[in-house]
Amino acid sequence: MKMKHSLIAIAAAGLAGAVVTPAMADATAYGLAQVELTSYSNQTEAGAACDPDGVAASGTDSGTDVACDGLLLQDKANGRVGVKASEDLGNGWTGLAKAEFQVDYADNSAGIPFGREAFVGLKGSGVTIQAGTLKSAYKYTGGVKYDPFVATSLEARRDNGGMSHTAYGQGGFLPRNIAVMGAAGPVKYWLTYGPGDAEGDMTASLMYSQDAFEVFVAMSDKGTRANSPAPVGGGIGAASADYSAQKIGGAWKGGPIKVKFQYEMIDNGSTADPTFMFLGAEYKMGKNVFVAQLGQFDSDGGTNDTSYLALGVIHKFTKMTRLFAGYRTSDADNDSEEDAITVGLRKDF
Repeated sequence: MKMKHSLIAIAAAGLAGAVVTPAMADATAYGLAQVELTSYSNQTEAGAACDPDGVAASGTDSGTDVACDGLLLQDKANGRVGVKASEDLGNGWTGLAKAEFQVDYADNSAGIPFGREAFVGLKGSGVTIQAGTLKSAYKYTGGVKYDPFVATSLEARRDNGGMSHTAYGQGGFLPRNIAVMGAAGPVKYWLTYGPGDAEGDMTASLMYSQDAFEVFVAMSDKGTRANSPAPVGGGIGAASADYSAQKIGGAWKGGPIKVKFQYEMIDNGSTADPTFMFLGAEYKMGKNVFVAQLGQFDSDGGTNDTSYLALGVIHKFTKMTRLFAGYRTSDADNDSEEDAITVGLRKDF
């Protein structure tokens, strides 16, 4: 009788597992933890106060003003936690959902984490549809995908001189948007649109990939959305309307070497039409990836043209844990220069 009761208990536990496990398996929690120790040396005109990303102390970058020189332990907006879920709907369709939040692992004092990507969607044969707060086709075609130092003090965007940094450039996410993305042979397409205003925002990209190389074109248009961009770069403020951007680029990979390039053209709703050039190279040797990156911001007649250089190495202990270190300099024509030396640790989970 005791054996019989034990078998019944085991069978009941197995049945409960069969019922619960599939439902739980559809949802996955994940995250990324990163902290780096950076030594900044920032020389500006008249010793003006500045933020550690090089933006003049104006509050436009939502950062906290700190001394220009010295050590800073920081998480450059890379830390995050999230949950994603999927469900097989049959007939080749899958239901999707995702919610992700930014967490500052260096200074976890914020009461509410900052929202990142969050959407509900459907995925079928060769096409995905999403609605919510979405990634930008402009930002994630080339852009942050081409910069292995993104969201560190070595990155090319923000005001460092290599890439634009706005909600419609290589920064931020797009609220109240709908996206359609997919592939047709070697061509990938991606379109986002934010309805509900007189003129909604839109981003779009086309990429052609074949064997060792890829090329792309991408565009972004703010329309009349209230989601105002941050400064374009180098202190060039984005207009409240008529902001748009276009870029072209591509990458080539041969053995341990990878080379990437992109060129951005900004229409800022004014007489100034700034441009950005980015060139990056990587060399993989065992568990190490050596990185060299160049950039140039042309303010189109302004006084703050900026050149960007970053050199560093990424050591991947595993696919989920890496150590990185490097040096960056951003030199602007307005007699300001920022140098950064950093070492950081990243753990995906």
